[in-house]
Amino acid sequence: MSLERILNIMLSLGLSQTDAKVYIYLASKGPMKARDIICNLKINKQQLYRSLKKMRNKGIVNSSQGFPTIFSTESFEKALKVLIMEKKKQAQHIEEKKVDLLSLWNLINNEKLES
Repeated sequence: MSLERILNIMLSLGLSQTDAKVYIYLASKGPMKARDIICNLKINKQQLYRSLKKMRNKGIVNSSQGFPTIFSTESFEKALKVLIMEKKKQAQHIEEKKVDLLSLWNLINNEKLES
């Protein structure tokens, strides 16, 4: 599987372009400091830290407690599992709201017909 295909799959699972690139780079190169990620991926500091924070909150990126902070990733298998579960929860939430959404849609359409 090419890196581009992996990137596209990660995008379809809800990661941003930056998140996916940072995850793939970090997972393939191993633990490193933010400065090294910034230099190698040519992204700005704020963008990197936003991305790392978001992925840390998802549970697919880890950070050390010491200084300088070292960032690492969970296994690709675990990251996929986490991202898939997140998508399933989103789909379940939409499914739970389906009846309400359909009722609202019908109400809006009936109002249009009466106007």
